[in-house]
Amino acid sequence: MWIERAQPYNRPNQIKPPALKILREFSNTDKHKLLNVALQHLGDGTITFRTPLSGSASKCYYLKTPIHAGVEFMFVTLNPPKRDVVFEFNGTFVISISHSPGPTGGHVSSLQDILTTIVRDVRSVINEAI
Repeated sequence: MWIERAQPYNRPNQIKPPALKILREFSNTDKHKLLNVALQHLGDGTITFRTPLSGSASKCYYLKTPIHAGVEFMFVTLNPPKRDVVFEFNGTFVISISHSPGPTGGHVSSLQDILTTIVRDVRSVINEAI
């Protein structure tokens, strides 16, 4: 009875595939000696302008695809343009992995989020079994 409830199709996730399905994908990839490529993405960031921008509107753009060496991952536009603007950027980068698409179609998730979800689901299944 509990084995049926533990099946991935009975443990849906609103955003990504069920954690146990992703764990099975990892296992199958490893059995076939395939590489599950890890990607680096910009997680979040903040910009603090040191130059006063009175009368200027700013817009910040972030790269939403994987980051590789030399890529411009963020830029700012000012309207009207202003010279010699000094700013500070603080951001975080996350390591992400690809997996089968979830209900929303997303197929890349933070490795930390995936591993945390897998550990939580495996613990839940084990606790239900004992």
